[in-house]
Amino acid sequence: MRNQGTRILDRAGETRRMQWLMVFAHECRDRAAEERLIGSHFLRPHTRWSWPPAFVDPVVVQRTRRRVFMSQISGVEP
Repeated sequence: MRNQGTRILDRAGETRRMQWLMVFAHECRDRAAEERLIGSHFLRPHTRWSWPPAFVDPVVVQRTRRRVFMSQISGVEP
C-alpha cells in the first residue's frame, strides 16, 4: 500500500504545500529503505534562496507499528 498526496497549506496565496507518503511498515523496515523512498518521492531539501525566497524543508518520518508516514513542506516566503 502506498498512499501519497499533496496538501496546500496556504489556500489564500498557495505559497506552501505539504507532500506526504504513507507505506506499510513491512515495506520500509530500516533507514536504508526510508532513504530510498525519500530519494524517489521527495524534493532535495535546501535553505531559502532566490527572490522571493523559496525553500524545501527536510522530510519528517513518523513511525507506528503498522505504518510509516513521511512528509515534507516546501514553498515560497511572501
